[in-house]
Amino acid sequence: MPGRAWEAQTSAGNPTIHREGEPAVVGEDRQTLASKLRRLAAWEIRDERDLLLWYEAAKEVNGWLRPPRSVSVPRELWRWLSDADLRHADPEYAKRQDAFIRKYIRELDEEGTGA
Repeated sequence: MPGRAWEAQTSAGNPTIHREGEPAVVGEDRQTLASKLRRLAAWEIRDERDLLLWYEAAKEVNGWLRPPRSVSVPRELWRWLSDADLRHADPEYAKRQDAFIRKYIRELDEEGTGA
């Protein structure tokens, strides 16, 4: 049975597919990405200024994920990085996305340590 397809970017910036079970983010990049996402996930957004600052920090993570690194990550991560305004406005949507990001960070940590 084929694994879940994940969106990634090739060095040309074109989408590519990552199959579950294949290496995506590897080595030290796992810990680096987990740290960057953990920092964003802990960010409390109270107002428009916080939201703008969050998006500035998210742009840095987006840039880190793109060429020349071009790591493969779940499609949901791209959505999480672009939906802070929706999470701020919709608590139910925020719960779903928060659950995703906590799980993904945990997976990065576990696989990064060989657990």
